[in-house]
Amino acid sequence: MVSGQENAFQVKSDIPCMDFTISAFWMELNVENTDSIEKNFTVELGRPLTNEIDAYLVNKKSDLIKEYHADDDFVFDKRPYEYRKFVFPLTFDADSKYTLFVHAESDGEILKLPMKFWSNEGFTEFVSKENFFLGFFYGFITVVVLLFTFFGIALREKIYFYFISYVSILGMF
Repeated sequence: MVSGQENAFQVKSDIPCMDFTISAFWMELNVENTDSIEKNFTVELGRPLTNEIDAYLVNKKSDLIKEYHADDDFVFDKRPYEYRKFVFPLTFDADSKYTLFVHAESDGEILKLPMKFWSNEGFTEFVSKENFFLGFFYGFITVVVLLFTFFGIALREKIYFYFISYVSILGMF
């Protein structure tokens, strides 16, 4: 349910983890905007390793309003947001009810369908903070590799090159 506050939701049950599977699963989520204004959200579905995920937004008259398709091979340029996870924009009209259907398939990996509704501002803020942290992390890894490369060359000790290899592989992982 979407109500007065920007991120107020009521969830009636947990989303199960289907574990390792080659099956397809459907999930149904009823959404109601009880406010008198239109609400825009960014919906994050599934895990980045989910093989295929489809989302269908249907109004109370059973009209298809929006549909999205994505999979782990989907080209980033064709996604609604060029982001590592499956993220879709959704708009809910004032005083309206919708049903969101999600279809997910896996080819033997763990299939879990976490779903997050973000306000557009909240999603942008989260991604900005995430990118800052990742930039700091990779910058630190780069400084360590460069510094210990210098030490390894200057001191001619093999242990530095083992450490550099370890840190480089950790950074790439």
